[in-house]
Amino acid sequence: MKPLMHQSNDADEVIAQEGHRKVSPETAYFLKAAMKLDFEFEDEAGGVDMCKSIEKRYKEKEVTGAIKCMRSMGASENDIISKMVEIFHVTEEYVRPLLAPKQA
Repeated sequence: MKPLMHQSNDADEVIAQEGHRKVSPETAYFLKAAMKLDFEFEDEAGGVDMCKSIEKRYKEKEVTGAIKCMRSMGASENDIISKMVEIFHVTEEYVRPLLAPKQA
């Protein structure tokens, strides 16, 4: 494995060179706990795709932030849903749970 020289190295290029993106479920659970990562992942054939898990969490944070912004501007729930679907290319079923307040 070639060491990374700069933080700006393209992760996709490194992944392509190494030929894999997946780790074992055990490794994924360890990384999640050790790094206190706030996301869920799916165990797929060949392991857990951590890049995909991080991308999903990032998108969720983006959508949640946009929902909060639209709420602060007084947008209706229907307007929020339609905008999230349009802007982020997600489904209504994806957006609805993000509209609900989190239980503490």
